[in-house]
Amino acid sequence: MAYSLGQAAKAAGISKTSLHRAIQKGRVSAAKNDNGSYEIEPSELHRVYPPVTEADHSANPDLGQVVTPETAMETAVLRREVELLHERLADKETVIADLKERLDQSEQERRDKDRQLTALLTHQRAQEPQPKPQPEPKPVAPEPPRRKGLRGWLHRITA
Repeated sequence: MAYSLGQAAKAAGISKTSLHRAIQKGRVSAAKNDNGSYEIEPSELHRVYPPVTEADHSANPDLGQVVTPETAMETAVLRREVELLHERLADKETVIADLKERLDQSEQERRDKDRQLTALLTHQRAQEPQPKPQPEPKPVAPEPPRRKGLRGWLHRITA
């Protein structure tokens, strides 16, 4: 039973475009139908491309793609970049957790200081001596008007 172009591409784990190029270059022989589609014999296909099993597809999802040295290198570079970004993200998350902890600690210290200050202020008010009311001074009787002269002097002696 011959494969169609799509079936052959799936069986080999490559793209239809790559398989079509291989047919055009003569690496894989295929018969063309009247309607323009290709018929590819499995033995001819697997002579060039090894068969792919379902385990291969699940283990490596990139099998259906064309892998050239350039794309392999780009993929490796991008994977490394992703790893570095994950490390940086983990570092940032650590810093954020540390800052949150410091903020909580600072907030707790502020609350403690507020409580101490409130306690000190209320304690001082409770012990602050109340001023004692001063007794009102006794009214002093006005001195009689002084008389001038001898009469004033005699009046003072006899009074």
